[in-house]
Amino acid sequence: MLKRDRTLTVTLLHSGIFKVGQNRNNEHCSTIGLEACEDIWVDQPSGVAYLACSSRTQPILDLKTQQHSKVELVNLPPRLVESGIYVHGIDLFITPDDATDRGTTTNQIEFSDGSAIHPSGSRRATIYLINHLPPSDRKTAPLVGAQSVIEVFDTVLGDSKATYRTTIQHDLILTPNNLVGISETSFYVTNDHSSKTAWIDSIIFCSFKDELNCLPAASGNHPHPNGIAKGPRDSLYMVTTYDPYLRVFEMQADYTLALTDEVKLPRVVDNIYVTPKGSVFMAGIPSLHKFRKRLMAMQEGNYDLPSPSDVWKVSNETGSDAFYGGRLKIEQVLSDDGNKISGNTGVAVWGSKLYLTVGSTEVYFLTENGIGKGIGDRQKQSRAPIRVKVNQMKLFMKGTRGAVPNWGGTEPID
Repeated sequence: MLKRDRTLTVTLLHSGIFKVGQNRNNEHCSTIGLEACEDIWVDQPSGVAYLACSSRTQPILDLKTQQHSKVELVNLPPRLVESGIYVHGIDLFITPDDATDRGTTTNQIEFSDGSAIHPSGSRRATIYLINHLPPSDRKTAPLVGAQSVIEVFDTVLGDSKATYRTTIQHDLILTPNNLVGISETSFYVTNDHSSKTAWIDSIIFCSFKDELNCLPAASGNHPHPNGIAKGPRDSLYMVTTYDPYLRVFEMQADYTLALTDEVKLPRVVDNIYVTPKGSVFMAGIPSLHKFRKRLMAMQEGNYDLPSPSDVWKVSNETGSDAFYGGRLKIEQVLSDDGNKISGNTGVAVWGSKLYLTVGSTEVYFLTENGIGKGIGDRQKQSRAPIRVKVNQMKLFMKGTRGAVPNWGGTEPID
């Protein structure tokens, strides 16, 4: 009862019923042009980004050439070829290698096209995808929920193909919202419901090197766990939709998570991005009330109802490489009243630029610090989560670090 009362109080206080969106640092926003993208992962050394998107031609983008190409998903089992992947989240784990991680070209891995040299250093990577498969009888979906699993693929960073390895299905993986890869055979995932049709607060750890083992990793009151991200060393960051706190965990030897810090935020946020130095960027939801109204309107075919968006940064004011040891600084780096950036759900950083995914129950847009109207026939969009058939995952190759910034700064964002 106390949990429900607390959640209700937080929801009312931060729902933003009477909030009016403001504009800040949004003058130089531009639309990249990729549509229906739910999530983004960025490799900082190479500037290569992977996106989980719906079907589009030319799905790889290089900002220097504005050209796209596909990441082909190969060796898929018949069930995935038939059903497709209803992707909701993506994360990659780069296999540690002293030589390749320094960006050298030693021990090069041959690409699927026969080449062996690539700007990303030819590093091996594991791709984790959340797949919300619908029940066989879709009419029962509101009652039984999705049949959610984690799909695992192997690739070489920057290659045009990713090879299916396995599917992770476990009773503890109920309603996965976001995930973070810890190794080639382990990950953490947030459940945002206690069952497929009710609420929960849980983070699950899974390992599948020899056999599949999953366990509850964190305890406590975390209403609607959402974005999760790996930080420096053994730190893990998590936010919840109905509780305006950034929580910092430390991974233990048994893979449980010990809560080490809580940072009160100005508002609730959706997804988060952690830089190599430990600064945390968060996609804020200034008005839960307007955000929900927008989602409901889009289910009815109305895509014009605005929902304010903003981005927040939490960092160590001392400038130290560590998150701890100094006074934390919380600052708003971007804000929009919803007329240009409506319903921001995700954020990523590379160099001096912010990259935003702006979403709804049907359409997601990837923007370079901005959002534009949809491209293509909206009637062909899949309802959330976005359905990804064979050959539909997108690889996004960004330009050089010296590119003109879009958020008002000129130095790389730490």
